[in-house]
Amino acid sequence: MLSMNKKRIIGVFLLAIGLFLLLNSQVNILGAVVGISEINLILSLVFGLVFIIIGVFLMFITHRRERIIRDPSFDKSIKKYKGEELIAIEDAIQKIGTGLGHEEKLRHLPGYAIRVTKGGRIRYERDPSGNIHLRFYEPAHQYAA
Repeated sequence: MLSMNKKRIIGVFLLAIGLFLLLNSQVNILGAVVGISEINLILSLVFGLVFIIIGVFLMFITHRRERIIRDPSFDKSIKKYKGEELIAIEDAIQKIGTGLGHEEKLRHLPGYAIRVTKGGRIRYERDPSGNIHLRFYEPAHQYAA
C-alpha cells in the first residue's frame, strides 16, 4: 500500500506528463525542421487528459481511515499520563499509516511500533481488514513480550 506522500508525488508526476502531452497536441512550432510529427495529436490529447485526471485524483485522494481499536492493555498503559504526554500519545496515534510518524516493523515481536517521544513507543498490529489494534505504550522503548 502506498503512503499518502508517495501517492501525491505520483499524482504530480502524472499531472506533469499529462500537461506535457496536452500542450504537445496543441502547439505547432513554426519554422522547426525537426518536429514531433510522428505522435498522433489526438492520441496525445487523450492520453494527456487521462494522465491529468489520474494525477489530480491521486493528489487529492482522501485516505481511508482505518478503525483504531484500543486494547485494555493499551488503555491501562496510558492511564497514568496527563497533559502534554497524553497529547503526544494521541498525536502519534493519528500519524499511524500516514507516513508522517516514525513507524517501524518490529523484528522480535509481531506488529509495528510508532515513536511518541525520543524513548516512547506505541506497539500496534494490523488485522487483515486493515483495522489497527493498539496493544501497549512503552515510555522507555523496552519491548516486553
